Amino acid sequence: MLTLVTRESRNGQTETGSIVLNTSCISKLRTYSTTKSRFKFHFKPETKSSGTHVYIVTESKATVKADMDRAFTARTMSFNVHPDNDATQTVVATVFNLEDIIRAYPHTRLDRTRSWLEINERGFKARKYLIDSYFVDVYALARYGSTTTTSTTSTSSTSTSTTSTTT
Repeated sequence: MLTLVTRESRNGQTETGSIVLNTSCISKLRTYSTTKSRFKFHFKPETKSSGTHVYIVTESKATVKADMDRAFTARTMSFNVHPDNDATQTVVATVFNLEDIIRAYPHTRLDRTRSWLEINERGFKARKYLIDSYFVDVYALARYGSTTTTSTTSTSSTSTSTTSTTT
């Protein structure tokens, strides 16, 4: 599954902001400073070799563990991808296996319409795609099967009539 976490540091360096991570890439999950968690994140989960980062995040160990144990809502997800990572080009709908997503993060701090999506291409390399969705939507789509929630509200009105008689 994917998890949405807020970073405090990566590899000992302060690095703030949220990021979506694939929980199958997480190992050595520990409680850190009572309410936070610390873990190793591997870019190649099948080998747990190269590209290891140590994250400290504001979410508790229990929160991250719950996302690790959660089942996928879907096996694949479709995103509009900018060819050659060029935002000026027309997007192309592309389907990705959910288990291949390594991480997703904002395109820029101010751009809430695009994100970077890193995909594990079967252990050879990670490929970065510029997608036309905000990174939080990647998490919502994986967890809920939708990026929006809908609610129905019904209202009823009661009318009262009063009749008066004068004699």
